[in-house]
Amino acid sequence: MLIRDPAPAKQKQAKPDRSKLMEQHAEARARRDASALESAEFREAAEDIARIEVAIAKLEEPPA
Repeated sequence: MLIRDPAPAKQKQAKPDRSKLMEQHAEARARRDASALESAEFREAAEDIARIEVAIAKLEEPPA
């Protein structure tokens, strides 16, 4: 009998390394800088920047 995982979407994805996160951060900053202030694009890029910075900080923190 073959048993399948009922929720494949909940499987953990591989964590990006710091260099990949830094590339994403630079791309998000460029999108933010190219967007008009108070636009939806500016807000979305700013949120992406914050999310990426949190991910970078998590990589740099020593395990508890």
